[in-house]
Amino acid sequence: MNYKLPFAGTTIWYFGRSGAGKTYAADKRWAEAGEKCIRLDGDHVRRGITNDCGYDKAGIEKNIKRIVSLCKLLNEQKFDVIASFITPFDYLREYISNTLLFPELVYVHTPYDVCYERRKELYDTKDVVEFEEPTELSNYEFITVKGYYNVTEEDDNRYGPRSVRYISCGWDTDTAGNTSVR
Repeated sequence: MNYKLPFAGTTIWYFGRSGAGKTYAADKRWAEAGEKCIRLDGDHVRRGITNDCGYDKAGIEKNIKRIVSLCKLLNEQKFDVIASFITPFDYLREYISNTLLFPELVYVHTPYDVCYERRKELYDTKDVVEFEEPTELSNYEFITVKGYYNVTEEDDNRYGPRSVRYISCGWDTDTAGNTSVR
């Protein structure tokens, strides 16, 4: 079954903390997408076309703006893009919204302590830039990892009841200490 994205030549951009489940959610969506869909992920792109960008605020901005330019170029060629990048600042998310044609921004909400447990090696470094929670969440689709966050009436008012969607995503560890995605 091919899942057709809303428009030929659009971008779906998953964002959230490191370890939130962005890659997993984006990969699930990509598996249902048509053949003219490109998948971009922060960990992979950082090894190639943005490997010269640092992890400080200026480097993150340069990284995101370069990826947005690539998404725009691909969209103009009628390719759909599914992207997953931390995108820690509101002004960068606004830049995405203003630069791309009909982007869908998807906030993958996972509590900090869960993200920390998944990516301790990253969070224990001094190089981690603080993730800014989105201030205008009504602009984004909101997904959360099932079992880690329960939506309350207050959340319905803040995020909008139709914008909250759950994904079943997490890490399982077997008795030998091997970790796998579920």
